[in-house]
Amino acid sequence: MNLQNNMHQLIYEFLEQTFEEARAGYCTKVEISLLPGGQVKITDNGRGLPFSKDLHGNKAVLDKVLSGSPITNAEYSQMGDLNSAGLQTVNSLCEELQVTVTRDGAQYQQDYICGIAQHDLTISDSVCASGTEIMLKPIRSIFGDTVFSQELLDKWLKDRSADIVNLKVNVISNHIL
Repeated sequence: MNLQNNMHQLIYEFLEQTFEEARAGYCTKVEISLLPGGQVKITDNGRGLPFSKDLHGNKAVLDKVLSGSPITNAEYSQMGDLNSAGLQTVNSLCEELQVTVTRDGAQYQQDYICGIAQHDLTISDSVCASGTEIMLKPIRSIFGDTVFSQELLDKWLKDRSADIVNLKVNVISNHIL
């Protein structure tokens, strides 16, 4: 099990969702920012999760897509590689995860710690175009001080997004080594 590859898989799982949106013609731009402190921000201009003003319906969407539970070091060591782990597992392996979705004139935000929602979904008015922003920070007690590699990310992006026409991918490295 390679900690650096598995840590990058946390990003890849979210990017796969963005690429599906792009292949369907709903997303033309994605930006990945490698930030100080081991954080990553992924922003796209896709449709975002299918939220509405119906709080009960939104909770069901979040529970199905993202809600996880804390994972211990012992549990992680039994998991093996994280290829196609799913967003719930990814969320569970993040110290912090913030999801912000903008669509239909509203902005929806949810914060998680180790897969556990920290509050009810917040909804506010928005004049911004549609899209999703993910801020994540892997669990330090599992991944240690491993940092995201722009080189690994660039290689993966080249392999996975080359066939997607009209998608612009930008990687910004602002992290301190």
